[in-house]
Parts: sequence; structure tokens; C-alpha cells
Amino acid sequence: MINGIDKTVVIKIKSSITCDVCKKTFDDQFEWAEFTEIDFCGGYYSIFNDGCRYKCDICQYCLKTILGQYLRKVE
Repeated sequence: MINGIDKTVVIKIKSSITCDVCKKTFDDQFEWAEFTEIDFCGGYYSIFNDGCRYKCDICQYCLKTILGQYLRKVE
């Protein structure tokens, strides 16, 4: 006979995302799809310090404002 116990499990479901630049919170899944996530670790001799990890979530509006002039459309 296999015996078991009842167990409650908490699952975190994404309900919104907040831009790290403008601090606006978006709860629309179509907006989530347009977020850019920056996630990197500084390397040896990096100005970001060796082994330090950095993360940033940027909405499409802030990304265009900050980097728009530098982005190239590639066909």
C-alpha cells in the first residue's frame, strides 16, 4: 500500500512586470512580450567588476528613448 499526505504548493504566476527605468507596471501580456531583459555578469577586467551580476527589465518605450538613435533596423 502506498500512503500519501496532502501538500499545499504555492506557485508564483507572473501577473505584471515593472520597468526598472520608468517604474511603470504593465499587466498586459502583449506589453510583457516587448520588454527587453538585460542579464549579464562582469568579466575579468570588466568595468562592471569581475563576477558581479547585473539585471534590468526595460519597457519598449524606455528602450526606444534611451537606445532608439543607436538601433539599426535589419531586414
